[in-house]
Amino acid sequence: MTAGSPIAKMAKMPRFLPVLVLLFLATACGPGSGSNFGVASFVNENTEGTVGIGNAQSGGDKGNSVAQSFRLTEAADVRSVSVKLERRGTLADYQSLTLSLDTSATGGEYPAGTPLSPSATAILKVTDITDPRYYRFVFPSAVALGANTTYWIRLKASYQISSSNYIAWRGYQGDPAFGYADGVALYLTTGGSWSDSLIGTDTDLNFTVDR
Repeated sequence: MTAGSPIAKMAKMPRFLPVLVLLFLATACGPGSGSNFGVASFVNENTEGTVGIGNAQSGGDKGNSVAQSFRLTEAADVRSVSVKLERRGTLADYQSLTLSLDTSATGGEYPAGTPLSPSATAILKVTDITDPRYYRFVFPSAVALGANTTYWIRLKASYQISSSNYIAWRGYQGDPAFGYADGVALYLTTGGSWSDSLIGTDTDLNFTVDR
């Protein structure tokens, strides 16, 4: 092996370089793209599975909140949730989207409507949401979640309900075999009840819940 050979050069490379490469790859992977930190996730989408938050639909009564339920196989302290969103139309820069982690309402398979704890809420300005991609909501402190319990990712818009100006949550609608087996998607009606009548029972929304 000569001093200038490729093998000799590799032998002189710092031992920590492979670690740096792995750290770069982990950072470059967005939610749903191979992240090792997700404790629960669903990553699959098509056009039919997109659900508007605060999107008025003809003949419907969709309100300003949308939710997706999930379950963990083991208890975990989570610090953020990422959801795939896109902005449609024009929204004022003072408007926002609030993400909360809820339990199920007593006696019902729908969100309780109040966060698990004061720290189980995070806010994102709608002007920070542009092209379709995962947007991360970071909690002020870790939120403790238990195993085999139904939780809800609930997104609530501060803007007025509109048919053209709203934030859309990307998801999947189709063969249940390719959907999310541990949860369902619902929206809040203008009358204050949760429903899936306008989006279908086979709709699941993209998310990752991270430590």
